[in-house]
Amino acid sequence: MQLIIIAGQAGVGKTTLAHIIAAEVFGLGLVPKLLSFAGPLKAMADEKGYSKDDNPKEYRKFCQSYGAAKRAVNDNYWIEELNKDIKKASEEEAKAMASSNKYWERCVIIDDCRYPNEVEYGLNNKGTLIFLSSGNRKIVDPKERWRNHHSEDMAKLIDNGAKEFRKLFNCLIKNQGTIENLREKVHSFVPLWCGVIPTDNQEYKDEHVDDLTRCITELIDLLLLGKLDEEEDDEEET
Repeated sequence: MQLIIIAGQAGVGKTTLAHIIAAEVFGLGLVPKLLSFAGPLKAMADEKGYSKDDNPKEYRKFCQSYGAAKRAVNDNYWIEELNKDIKKASEEEAKAMASSNKYWERCVIIDDCRYPNEVEYGLNNKGTLIFLSSGNRKIVDPKERWRNHHSEDMAKLIDNGAKEFRKLFNCLIKNQGTIENLREKVHSFVPLWCGVIPTDNQEYKDEHVDDLTRCITELIDLLLLGKLDEEEDDEEET
């Protein structure tokens, strides 16, 4: 089973990219499976009556607050929930392979990597990690309060020039044109990302595992420091 994980700020086009990759993957003879770390959280929002289409502000507020509450108890809670779906995909793949199905190999595409431990999950599971940036295109709702939520911190840090953390990603893409431009950019890369064409990139990842682990730790520490600074500022204001 192949694993592709996409990171980047909200509204940059991660879901659009995921669907483009899924179509390319299907054309290569693999079975795409679109998942997200927030999938179980979105399902909970639906159960509670929060609609992204009808009331996006309340929907986002619920997802951010409820998601944070679960992470406060277990930082890997949503990763563990997602992993249940990945295990199901793996079981489906095994059954299809056992039945000599021509199209058996799954390619899981996750479109909402927001936290360092989610990056670490991708590295530990030999996934292909992609960082999507808006480039010179203006991002939607740049001054909305929800953009100050810590779920945006990692992507903003990398977008704003923290080059030392970009080594965690296999590929960085600027989505600053049309959807067709984006499709053209990724077309030649997808066979590499989904393992159809062999690459020595994983060898590099394996050889530099200590360096990448240190990089993840530094990223977590830096984001935590920023969070603590914000809390101190809030205290001073009150």
